[in-house]
Amino acid sequence: MRIAIDIRALQLETQYRGVGTYVRELILKFLARQRQLVLLAWPGMKIGLENQFLNACQLLELPKPSSWPWAEFNGYQRDGQDKDLFFKKLAQHVDLIHFPCAQDLRYGFPWHDVGAPRLITVHDLLGFSNPELAWSEEILPRRLLFKVAYRKMIQHYLECNGILTNSQFTEHMVRASLKNNLPTIRTVLLGISDRYVLPYVSQVDEYRLQRKLPPRFILHVGGLTGAKNVEALLQATAPRCSWPFVMAGPYTEEERDALAAKYPQQQIFWLGYVDREELPMLYAAASLFAFPSLMEGFGLPVLEAMAVGTPVVCSNVASLPEVAGNAAYTVDPRNLSQLSQALYTVMNDENLRMQMRTRGLERAQHLSWRRTADTTWMVYESFVEEYQRRRRRRT
Repeated sequence: MRIAIDIRALQLETQYRGVGTYVRELILKFLARQRQLVLLAWPGMKIGLENQFLNACQLLELPKPSSWPWAEFNGYQRDGQDKDLFFKKLAQHVDLIHFPCAQDLRYGFPWHDVGAPRLITVHDLLGFSNPELAWSEEILPRRLLFKVAYRKMIQHYLECNGILTNSQFTEHMVRASLKNNLPTIRTVLLGISDRYVLPYVSQVDEYRLQRKLPPRFILHVGGLTGAKNVEALLQATAPRCSWPFVMAGPYTEEERDALAAKYPQQQIFWLGYVDREELPMLYAAASLFAFPSLMEGFGLPVLEAMAVGTPVVCSNVASLPEVAGNAAYTVDPRNLSQLSQALYTVMNDENLRMQMRTRGLERAQHLSWRRTADTTWMVYESFVEEYQRRRRRRT
């Protein structure tokens, strides 16, 4: 079986987020199994994937979309139709076309049957269900444009032959949002990279010295958008916090400066984007990982922190209970009192910390990218069989 995978998420800012991790890890694990892949990318743009892996696949260049601003947010229907011929030719040489980032459908998608099943991965419906958490108030016109386009784009999900989600929560959201004529939906949980192993104490101590990090600190990894609820984290500890915070993620200078000015009493170390090779050691160096997110399609950072033995305090909403299981201290993310109590309890109770460490390591062992990739490939096979069966019925 030969699969075409759209890797444009590795050419955008999404390569530094969970979507980029998803695309990258799937490709690496597929190649480890000697799977036949065709990668679809824009021409003339750098791809966030090492050359040895790109060279192991066939790489096809997609026509770039229109630069007209409204087209960018209107699902690129015109460009999508223009690309139908490209995808029809592609379908003659592959068994399935996978679009791992549903948000990128606006950059061109075959809206009609092209001769091979079209599968998309929906990671979350944040822009549809909670648009106020997805985009900042400072760009209101653009945010409203996104909102309208997002609602329209979700309707386009009905044009696919199948949908993948990475949590039961997201699957339920999709079913609730698109009630009629839904394509087949399958949920495949994400996994943890092989890089996440329990390090030696001496390695962690050396890393803290190199990074000039404090001996004990609370870590947050991710953006500073409203959905991440980072301000609640600072509010919950503002009156009496004696531990520094370390913030790592793809946030902007404006977002960082606004929070730093609002909470000058908090000691915050701003690391910015941390390379994926360094992340395991950063998690391991933390005394506690805090993730009070209001909305997540999965929540990879929770699993990553557990895999290196760091206790986790996270939200009890959206997909996070699925990811954390019984290994994290979960709280209502909108209840500052609960959040504050959880942070102080975990930071001060050494017996609880050891229990959470053990449970977290056990939880992380159950979820791996190898398992995710193998299950996804089986889903590919089932979609191909279903698509071919339906075509035989029509003929």
